Amino acid sequence: ETLALASIISLVKNDKSAALGYAQRAVEQNASSPRAQLALSYALQAAFRLDEALASATRAVDLQPASSVAHARRAELLLSVGRIADAEAAALRAVQADAADSRARTVLGFARLARFDVVAAREHFQQALVLDSSDPLPRLGLGLAEIRQGRLGEGRREMEVAVALDPQNSLLRSYLGKAYSDETRNALAGVQLERAMLLDPRDPTPWFYNAIRLQTLNRPGEALVELRESIERNDNRAVYRSRLLLDQDQAARSASLARIYADLGFDELAVTEGRYALLGDPGSFSAHRFLAEAYLQSPSLELARTSEILQSQLLQPVNAAPLSPRLQQIRSPTLPGSGPVTPSFQEFNPLFARDRHAFSLSGTAGSADTFSDEIVYGYYSGQRSFQLGQYHHETDGLRVNADLRQDLYRAFYQEDLGAGSSVQAELSYADTRAGDTRLQFAPGSFQPLQRSRVEVTTFRLGARHALDPSSLLLVSIISQRRETSFFDAVVSPAFRVDFDIATKVHAITGELQYQRRGSLGDLIVGGGLFGRDDEGVQINTFDLAGPPPPVVTTTPIDTTLRSGNAYAYAHLGQPSRARLVLGLSVDNLKRRNASGSIEDTEVNPKLGAVLPVGTGTTLRFAAFRGMKRLPAVNASIEPTSVAGFNQIFDDLSRTVFWRYGAAVDQSWGKRHFAGIEATRRNLEIPDAIVPGTDEKRIEWLHRAYWNWLVTPRLSAGAELRAEKLERENLPPSGPVFVPLEIDTKALPLTLTYHAPNGVFARGRASFVNQEIFSRNSLGAQSRVRDRFSVVDLSVGMRLPGRRGLVSLEVNNLFDESFVYRDTAFEGEPRVPLYAPEQTVFARLQLSL
Repeated sequence: ETLALASIISLVKNDKSAALGYAQRAVEQNASSPRAQLALSYALQAAFRLDEALASATRAVDLQPASSVAHARRAELLLSVGRIADAEAAALRAVQADAADSRARTVLGFARLARFDVVAAREHFQQALVLDSSDPLPRLGLGLAEIRQGRLGEGRREMEVAVALDPQNSLLRSYLGKAYSDETRNALAGVQLERAMLLDPRDPTPWFYNAIRLQTLNRPGEALVELRESIERNDNRAVYRSRLLLDQDQAARSASLARIYADLGFDELAVTEGRYALLGDPGSFSAHRFLAEAYLQSPSLELARTSEILQSQLLQPVNAAPLSPRLQQIRSPTLPGSGPVTPSFQEFNPLFARDRHAFSLSGTAGSADTFSDEIVYGYYSGQRSFQLGQYHHETDGLRVNADLRQDLYRAFYQEDLGAGSSVQAELSYADTRAGDTRLQFAPGSFQPLQRSRVEVTTFRLGARHALDPSSLLLVSIISQRRETSFFDAVVSPAFRVDFDIATKVHAITGELQYQRRGSLGDLIVGGGLFGRDDEGVQINTFDLAGPPPPVVTTTPIDTTLRSGNAYAYAHLGQPSRARLVLGLSVDNLKRRNASGSIEDTEVNPKLGAVLPVGTGTTLRFAAFRGMKRLPAVNASIEPTSVAGFNQIFDDLSRTVFWRYGAAVDQSWGKRHFAGIEATRRNLEIPDAIVPGTDEKRIEWLHRAYWNWLVTPRLSAGAELRAEKLERENLPPSGPVFVPLEIDTKALPLTLTYHAPNGVFARGRASFVNQEIFSRNSLGAQSRVRDRFSVVDLSVGMRLPGRRGLVSLEVNNLFDESFVYRDTAFEGEPRVPLYAPEQTVFARLQLSL
């Protein structure tokens, strides 16, 4: 007992190694001593060995079943590992054993708080304070309960009292700093978080909170350093959470961490970090959000991005930041900077979960008669939330018939049924009207009469249920109705041909996924059923310039699509160590139309590895097969990557591919980062007209990046992107030239500056070399090339009090003339990377 007491005294003095040594000696001398086991549990918890700490507390309960202290201690640790129901039961036994035990009441209060019973939690915390007014922990709990009900000032005052009662407690200071940050009292927040770092240098919590605080203060360079410090203290995982699950840190983990990388211009690093985060914890909603945001800079990964958004929504807590209506959509091909402030999750989200109203407004006006606005509203009350969103964008485009108008609306409801379980419903509507917006290589290569309109109504149901702290079930059901009208015409002096197509599509998707975390690694198993029915008509009108009347042909459209899939992924090994990824997916599809029926089953193996090989160095390898499923809806809950290599591409439906990749990522300290990724895809693309005729392609995708945080205010970066697409087995095309190869190399260089007064600026010079080789069925060949450089510049300022920001962005500053073709041979037009002429846009975002 003397050794156990010495261990507790050492722990209070923050001498953790001595505390652990005393506790281990105490247990060695008498393993049957409940006090020795309790002291060991505290020492192990201080060393972040929570499972071992829980085992010691459980032994103490077994040795002394009537001890309220032992039951309360076990309840604390059950809370720390997320076993809310078990923690509540243990806390109740502690209260039953001794109703006058303050700690038992306190832990029961935290258990009630975790189950969203704020009224009962406040009552237990107040009873604990009556029993022991000197205990800081019920003060912290009472502060959290006040904040949860929207009373930030009252909650912060309780935390100030808690810190006064125990000034050496790092965790209390972290939470007080977090409260000051939500009140935008940034100087006080910084002082408390810095003290917390000094008191407990191993705790990732204050570093994480400080990173979010610094980013909202326009100090992303310093925020990046703090974030890296937090990762190193969190078992080197890119999953961000506090040491204890007292309030689950749900709001803090909703923060827009990817914005730190985006503000610095470290786009490729953001994607890399996001993928590593998911390897560390596939069930983390914040990791899915991080990766979805990082994909905003990759217009060729729209399906992967929308899938990551769907998964983050299913996993998110009820108080997650409001979602922009356009983030769930395949983005329209608008020019860079022409939309409202870069679509992102709400970066001004508070760090504490609390009842509140959230409102944001953003808008843009600029070149080509471009105007856009977005309004997002969120209401949070207890264990439910409601969100509304509206987005409008219109532009005349930069050439004839390149205009676009889009309206989006979204309504969302979520209710948490208990710790780890929630249901949600969502209704969205999208209306897009456009001419020919595709960016082709030749300036005059567009359809002057083409018009299209697409209306999409989507209803989604989702559910999440935690079977236990290590097991999770996800359910997603999506119903979608799409109405499309398309018109185009070919006009010559001798004839005119009109093409008029109208379709109605009803699609439904149902998916189920099970996740399991264990000592050997993570397991993800799931599957889904997908259905789509297309009906409509295509009318072709052929009109000669002369007396004969026009010839009209009408072709009905009636297609039924059915498919199903099943998959299993195993991430063997633990984060920050070598991990082996094994997976297998099976896709079955059926299609029936006037041409006949097609049925196909594909088996797709997956293999990958992640190997840390030294300080700051990680190798990745992968080889896997995949298939683009039928287009029921865009998003899916199947994992989007294998060992950090993306496997969801914006391909044509039924495309089968093999992808091979190798990569190395390197960091030197917290200011230098670099990486190289080389991949190849072999694709087989079925011909939509002639069954059994496959087009073969080879796609080379290589990336290299180098990022340097020069000073806390100045950052520099370079990326090398090499992309080459080769086509084979093309069907005859007559005299029309069809591109067989597109070889694109780009080198963007970025310099970014952020000042503590809120001013920021960025300059980016992109050097591009593109070569296109084409051939027609008559054997004639064509090879064209263009080399150009484009300079983009943006300046802006964050408004005081985290109220928003204003910016001015100039794309193609020197009005460089060039021709460029996006690398998609077909499918939806991609978001352009470069503006073909000078454009200027002013943007504003307000957050209330």
